[in-house]
Amino acid sequence: MIDDGLHVAFEDLLCQYGADLRAWPKDRLTPVLALLRSSHAARQRLRLMRRMEAMLETDMDGIEPPAGLEERILSGMLRLRERETDPTGPPDPDGALAGRMGGHTAVRSRI
Repeated sequence: MIDDGLHVAFEDLLCQYGADLRAWPKDRLTPVLALLRSSHAARQRLRLMRRMEAMLETDMDGIEPPAGLEERILSGMLRLRERETDPTGPPDPDGALAGRMGGHTAVRSRI
């Protein structure tokens, strides 16, 4: 596993936006491309994500998500949004929703 902050931020962005760098925010590409040029580990991680995404595309044909999954995801996202806009609003019944969905916010600003 890669442990320095830049690699952690890269991993976070890779999980958010996937292996297609065209889908990444434009303002993050310059440092990411520099990291990919200089880091064998980062290039290897990008290749692994591409393989994983390709497997998911081919292996998911005909598989339906469990009933209610989309509604649960959207509901969680709405609760998170409400908490971000009104921190004094209703409590998160699942506990620590923002922590599970928030990622590496302190590290994310480095890239």
